[in-house]
Amino acid sequence: MNNGYVKLHRELMDKPIWRQSIPEHKALLITIMMMVNHAPEEWEWQGKKYRCDPGQTITSIDKLQQMAGKGVTTQNVRGALVRFEKLGFLTNVSTKTGRLITIVNWGEYQANNNVTNKDSNKEVTKNQQRGNKALTPNKNDKNDKNDKNINIPLELEEPLEAFMDMRKKIKAPMTDRAKEMLLKKLNELSDGDIKTSIKILDQSTMNGWKGIFPIKEKRPPQNQFLRMLEEQENEQERYT
Repeated sequence: MNNGYVKLHRELMDKPIWRQSIPEHKALLITIMMMVNHAPEEWEWQGKKYRCDPGQTITSIDKLQQMAGKGVTTQNVRGALVRFEKLGFLTNVSTKTGRLITIVNWGEYQANNNVTNKDSNKEVTKNQQRGNKALTPNKNDKNDKNDKNINIPLELEEPLEAFMDMRKKIKAPMTDRAKEMLLKKLNELSDGDIKTSIKILDQSTMNGWKGIFPIKEKRPPQNQFLRMLEEQENEQERYT
């Protein structure tokens, strides 16, 4: 993987995945392109054979953070993967042997000169179909199921990923159905306002709550003298 090069086309700079990405996401974009295989790779683990095709890599959130360099956080990695998948740049599947990342249309831009783009794309398409089956010989694995395509605003991706990561840490991971219901409730609580939605998610994440709730405003501490006067007035009203 450390030998050779990857092709980086200038037209990338005109695409939303580059123009609308924060610097950390751009670093991860290039990092992933350099990490994926340029040739098929096979290995054996626990007596079973596995295969990783061109345009694919088996990695982890921590590994991507490390390879992307200083300043990139775990939250940046999770947010980038969600965004890149939404934009159709890659597919991201959690498997028993790691996280399988497949760059879509890898062969279109990275094919050798002696291989036509058409033939290369056909091979990459086959690789994606094979790779999206959780990279395991067991065809009945639960990871074979396709995730529902849930439309999530870009601004909510990182706060939502942080909330879901917190849920995993407290041993309460979310299903696709639970995620769909969460987003519906979030929209109701925030009246569709993105900034309020972010505050609601952050509130639950920081407090370790499984659910989401309206923003709890912090009341300023009441002056003790004023509180005593108020109590006296209430006491007098009770006897008048």
